[in-house]
Amino acid sequence: MSKRNWFMFVVSMVLISLVFTSSITTPAKIYAPDFSERSITMGSEIPSINNINVTITLERNMCKGTCPYYSLIIFGNGTVDYNGKQFVNTVGHQVYDIPQERVGELVKEFYKADYFSLKDSYDKIIITDQPTVNTSININGIYKNIFDNHGAIAPEELRSLENKIDEIANTTKWVQLSISK
Repeated sequence: MSKRNWFMFVVSMVLISLVFTSSITTPAKIYAPDFSERSITMGSEIPSINNINVTITLERNMCKGTCPYYSLIIFGNGTVDYNGKQFVNTVGHQVYDIPQERVGELVKEFYKADYFSLKDSYDKIIITDQPTVNTSININGIYKNIFDNHGAIAPEELRSLENKIDEIANTTKWVQLSISK
């Protein structure tokens, strides 16, 4: 084996071992920050929240039909960033404002739903052609994300919260909603 071939062999082996070891040590999901020690439960008193430190997301994904496919981010200052993707009246980004008080109302809805105590995923599918919904909230660095397959059984509080996010964000002006329950 020539020096050049030997060099290429060694470099290849090093790269392969790096890729292999990094894939073993890298976690599949990264949630930041870790809220396990600072979890919020329904019994907790709702802290005074500086709305600037709140971010709420909702993403409605496609089904096997024409379910609206869009996402939105609601920031604590009342800014909403909507992104229509497919089967919506408005495709693309729209940025608009809602009153900050409405963001506070939405945070209270997360507490009412006991969001931080719910499972991270509701995905045991009973009906296969239903849309999925991802929701998340970050309150002062405490983060939680939930995946909800509408073909699975999930708490009514979660489904109501998903609809409440749409209501407060006033997405009906961009989306012809056909919200499944």
